[in-house]
Amino acid sequence: MNTVTDRFVSICILALALLLGVCTPAMAATGDPLEAPYIGATIFTQPGQTREDQEGWFRTLKDCGMPYCRLRLDEMQMHKSDGAWDFKLYDTAFELADKYGIKVFADLYPKEIGDWRLTKFPQSKANLQEWAEYIKQVVSRFQKHPSLYAWALQNEPGSYGKYPQSDLSNELMASWRAETEKPTYNSKGYTGSGGLDELRFQRYFMSWYLNWISLQIRQYDSKHELHVNTHDLYENLPDYDFAAWRKSITSLGESCHPSHHYAYFDRPQYPMAISLNCDITREGAGNLPFSVTELQGGNTTYSGDHELCPTKEEITQWIWTSVGCGAKGVVFWSLNSRAVGGEAGEWGMLNFQQQPSDRLKAASIAARELIKNKDVYSAAKPLVAPIYLLYAKESFWMEQTKQGHPGDATASEGRLAGGMIKSIAAWYETLLENGINCYVAEMQEFNWGKTNHAGETIILSHQLSVPSQDWERVRQFVKSGGRLIADGLTFFFDENHFSVMQAGFPLEDVMGGSLEEVFTKRGDFSLMLNDGIQLPAHLFKGSLHMTTGKPLATQDGVVLALSNAYGQGRAIWIPSMIGLGARHEGNEALSKFLMKELAPNLANWPIRFQTRLANLLMRTMKTEFGYLTIIVNKSTDTKRVPFLLANKNLKPKILFADKGGTVAGQQARIQPEETMVIEWKSNTLWNSNRTHDYHH
Repeated sequence: MNTVTDRFVSICILALALLLGVCTPAMAATGDPLEAPYIGATIFTQPGQTREDQEGWFRTLKDCGMPYCRLRLDEMQMHKSDGAWDFKLYDTAFELADKYGIKVFADLYPKEIGDWRLTKFPQSKANLQEWAEYIKQVVSRFQKHPSLYAWALQNEPGSYGKYPQSDLSNELMASWRAETEKPTYNSKGYTGSGGLDELRFQRYFMSWYLNWISLQIRQYDSKHELHVNTHDLYENLPDYDFAAWRKSITSLGESCHPSHHYAYFDRPQYPMAISLNCDITREGAGNLPFSVTELQGGNTTYSGDHELCPTKEEITQWIWTSVGCGAKGVVFWSLNSRAVGGEAGEWGMLNFQQQPSDRLKAASIAARELIKNKDVYSAAKPLVAPIYLLYAKESFWMEQTKQGHPGDATASEGRLAGGMIKSIAAWYETLLENGINCYVAEMQEFNWGKTNHAGETIILSHQLSVPSQDWERVRQFVKSGGRLIADGLTFFFDENHFSVMQAGFPLEDVMGGSLEEVFTKRGDFSLMLNDGIQLPAHLFKGSLHMTTGKPLATQDGVVLALSNAYGQGRAIWIPSMIGLGARHEGNEALSKFLMKELAPNLANWPIRFQTRLANLLMRTMKTEFGYLTIIVNKSTDTKRVPFLLANKNLKPKILFADKGGTVAGQQARIQPEETMVIEWKSNTLWNSNRTHDYHH
């Protein structure tokens, strides 16, 4: 919409939709919503609900243009104490889903036993057989329904490194030890693994169990999708062996509950945290689709780690951020509040009169936009720069084992569990504030086998354990033209808790030197680079023994940062926590450093901000004819957004703006808390149906 009149009409339509309550049959969306990224919500079933209750919820989803739901198939509500099975509650739910055309994620939920963290696993061999019978009963019963879309193998696997000790786990542990190939590297003769074998086995056990569930389902249903959703990603990430999971599922999901999962972030950072969550999940999914299986939709009064009721603006931000990351869909937790038990009276998007809240109305508006322009959104794919924020599961484990007092409020943040993922998030946020999207993945997921890595950048932020199996991969990456940036205590340990620098740093030729010492400076300090950029840093200040490298920063004759040319590439080593420093002091200095380093590789990048814009993030997608940009303004001010376009012929058109934002030429104007979706196409394509691919 390029004219003032068009924008006025659009705003009037949006206001009318809000006035009418959005979710009314008269305003039902046109077209097939299943072709576009979908929006849905969980319908929480409990004994005591009437058929009329359930019918009202399914009708509401249809009226809101939200064609997916999730049902938790709770064994406690269908398996009676005398051994009989009573499916009446769920028979009704599936019949109504069929009637209203709502696709169902059926969430397998066997009877819980004991500690909820341990119920992510079978408790014994006998318990495994009980769960096999539950799966047989449920899958055989409901796989015939047209509404069934997918089986969710398990709700939110991830147990914070814990698993139950039992006859089953002991047998699997013995088998795992026997089958695991003995590593050729032994930390140069220093013994001990730092207790990491238990954590490695727990990761294996989780993957084994998910595969077992998928095999059970396939005995009775060979056609429906198989799905699983992660949770509390920033703490449970080392539990998740995505490469193994991909053999057991057909799509990957995630739970994104700010009140539960984002303790490491402030509220204005929640869209960034969701974006990072989605990017990690997308890379973990590989070639499989991914979705947001649970997104917080309502208030947490007594549940959650802290109280939180999302605003309608936040609901909009979280939806579009997820879509911009490539999510196939977003399902809210939940449409209705449960009546009894944990979370009773919480999380719902309907009020207690079963009328749509402003949050549900906002979700419906986004859902209708996705359906209205489904041809654009269904074909759009995330556009990601060749910048890779890589993490090692061993770094998570090392951080957890090194942290002896996790509840110590007086400890420096860099010493606490979470320092590593917060460091990654600071680099990630800095890139987003420049309008640049990057990859975030486990080191094993990176394509190390290429012969030419020119134009690619790997960032290892405070990866205090880089396993020996990756040393030669890193060497070949830089040698073949890649740029490596390492900060914090990256390379400090190997996979066995061995302090690598004690016996000769194996990557000294690549990095241009070795670590000399690490000093602790409580709180934050400044690190002055030779080019005048003053980087804030936190807690750890490393000095370097220089061999082939050139100093990037020195103080009193001590080298604090190095740059080293190696083969066709370059390595930069700053052994201070500049990620956490930026998190505390602001991202401006880190942005200057990073944009200077990346400038040669971003010169022809299609769309980004002309300069860093604090508290704004932008997701970019490639479409058939051009691009989509999704911008969220988390600042308290109206922002002028100047774009840097590689193709000056690209012209913008607003598809969605929930507060009347505008765009003209190469500049947008966006209100506080606003979300804006802009389509960019060449002049010659706005009035043409010809296919042309702007490939970069």
